Amino acid sequence: MSLVPFLVVCGVGAFLGMLALPFPRLARLLGVGALAVAFLAALAIKPSDQLTVGHVQLATSWYAGLFLSSAVACCLMVCILGLAVGWPERLAPAALATFGGLAVAFTATDPSVVFAAIAASAVPAILVAIGSRSEARVLDVSLAELRTLGLIAAGALIASALVLQPGWTTSDPTFVFAVAYLALGLAVAVRFGAVPFHVPAARLSKSNVKLGLALSLVWIPAGLGIVALSWSTSVFQRQGEWLDAAVAGLQVIAVATLILGALGALLHEELEEIATYSIVQDAAFVILALAARDADAAEPTRLWLLAFIVAKSALVAWVVTLSSTHGSSKLQDLRGWFRRSPILGVALIGIVIATLGWPGSAVSEARATLIRLALPSQLQFLGIVAVFGAIAYYGRLIAVGL
Repeated sequence: MSLVPFLVVCGVGAFLGMLALPFPRLARLLGVGALAVAFLAALAIKPSDQLTVGHVQLATSWYAGLFLSSAVACCLMVCILGLAVGWPERLAPAALATFGGLAVAFTATDPSVVFAAIAASAVPAILVAIGSRSEARVLDVSLAELRTLGLIAAGALIASALVLQPGWTTSDPTFVFAVAYLALGLAVAVRFGAVPFHVPAARLSKSNVKLGLALSLVWIPAGLGIVALSWSTSVFQRQGEWLDAAVAGLQVIAVATLILGALGALLHEELEEIATYSIVQDAAFVILALAARDADAAEPTRLWLLAFIVAKSALVAWVVTLSSTHGSSKLQDLRGWFRRSPILGVALIGIVIATLGWPGSAVSEARATLIRLALPSQLQFLGIVAVFGAIAYYGRLIAVGL
C-alpha cells in the first residue's frame, strides 16, 4: 500500500530525530532529510489503496495525499528557513510524529481509531513547547498545552462514545448527537484557539517556540478540522431542537472569533501575537464549516484548509525572519522594515493574497460559501467585516514598514 512508506518514514524519522537532539548538526541533517523523504512519500500516496493491520483498516483518498504532502512541504520549508534564523529544535521530529498520526486519522475506516489517532497527533505539540529556551515560561506553556490536549482528547472521547455506542435512550434521540456534535466542535475550537479559548494560544505566542507555532496552531488544528468536517457533513445532519442549539453555540464562537481575532491582531504590538490572532481569526471558517452541517461545505472547506496551512505557515516563517533580521519583534522597533527588507515586504503581500484571495478567486469564494451556508442572512455581512479586519491589521504592518 502506498501509505506504508509514508508512515514508516514519519515513525523512523521522529524516533531518530528525538535521539539526535543532543547532537545539533546531526539533528538538523536528520530532520531536513526525513522531511524531504516524507514529502516524496506523501506525493506517492495513491487514492483508493487499502491496508489491513489486525482489526484496523486504512483506505487512502486523493485529498489525504494532497493535504499530507502540502503540510510536509510547509514543514520542510520552515525547517530549511530555521537553518538560517534559528533551528527549531524539536519541531522536525514532532511534526513527523504528527503527520503520521494524521495519516492514520485520515485513512482509518473505524471511527474509534480515527479519534484515537487524531488525539495522539496532538501530543507532539507539547514536545515543541517543552523545547522552548525561555525557562521561566516553559512550565506555564507546557501546562497550557497539556490542558489543551486533555480537552481535545475528552471531546473526541465523548463524541466517539456517544455516537458509536448503541443503546442510548432519551426522550429526544437527537440529544445524544447534539452532545457529541458540540464536544467535537469544542475540541476543534480549543485546538485552533478560537474565542473564548484563545488564552493558551496567546500564551504560546509569548513563549520562545517561534517556528513551532506552525505545528501547534496550523498543522494540527487543520488535521483535526478535516476529521471533524467528515463527521459534521454525514453523522450530524439530523434535525432537532438540541442539535439546533448546539449549532447556535458554534455560530456564536465563529462570529466572536471572526471579529475579536481581527481586533486582537490589530491591537497587539508583538509580531508573534499578531500572527497568532490572525490564525485564530481564520480558524472561524473551519468552525463555520462545522456549523453548516451541509455536504456543500465540504469542498470549500478542504480548499480553504489547504490555503490556510500554506498561508499561515508562511506567516509564521515571515514573522520569525523579520524579527531575526531586525533584532526585535516589537512594532515600535520595526519602523521602516519594508524599505530595508523589500523582499520581506513582497512576501507579506503574497501572504495577504494567499489568505484573502481577490473577488472571484477560489479562496474568496470558499470563504463566502462558508459564511452563506453557516450563518443566517442577517449576519452574512460579517464575511465583509472579516475581510476588512484582516486588511486592517496587515495594512498596519505594511504602514509601519513604510
